[in-house]
Amino acid sequence: MDSATNTHECKCNESNNEEPTWDDLADSWESFEGVKEFSEGAYRLMKENVPIADWSSCSILDVGCGTGYFDRLLADDCDCNKVVAMDPSRNMLDVLEQRIQESDGKNKDKIRVVNGSLDEEMVKKLRGENLSQFNVIVANSVCRFLPKYDEFLGCVESLLAPDGVFIQCDWQQDKEPFVNDHKEGFHRQMISDAYDKVGLEVVYLDDAFTIENMKILGAIGRKRH
Repeated sequence: MDSATNTHECKCNESNNEEPTWDDLADSWESFEGVKEFSEGAYRLMKENVPIADWSSCSILDVGCGTGYFDRLLADDCDCNKVVAMDPSRNMLDVLEQRIQESDGKNKDKIRVVNGSLDEEMVKKLRGENLSQFNVIVANSVCRFLPKYDEFLGCVESLLAPDGVFIQCDWQQDKEPFVNDHKEGFHRQMISDAYDKVGLEVVYLDDAFTIENMKILGAIGRKRH
């Protein structure tokens, strides 16, 4: 999920002393500072570093899509074959579906929403619906929320087509962050080791862009033959 709005979360906590859920945040999600910028940065990373010879045959899975701003960028810009937008928040997906209907994007009918999280059961479900062999799988500000990162990467690898790529954009690990959540970010070696373990070859691993003066780590792993 494109979670760049820790400031908002803090304000919610101050007012009712309860952690807001993703469903609570859905309606106003894209108005929060940094949300759209995160998706736009991830989109540039993909376009500049993933050579797609034929977008019309390309299938993309966006895991933790939120309200799908990244996916709507795809629909407006690329003649891709299909985009599967997955998120555990039903309210986030409701907002996405509403904005798809309001959009005049040329490929908006190619976006399909899936309510849930990527785990082994979801892999079986997707394969049963002939939704696998993705050319690109994307996770933007998602992996730091996962309890089992290695298992998630295994599911990603199993759904990639030969030479397919996984794109991850996440906050960097910070020992003294101004927001506590950033303690659970990533560093390069952590990503490199995890990719190698599941059979993904690192083809890009660097500072991809910045949000509010904070560096976002971008990683691209290609499925080995």
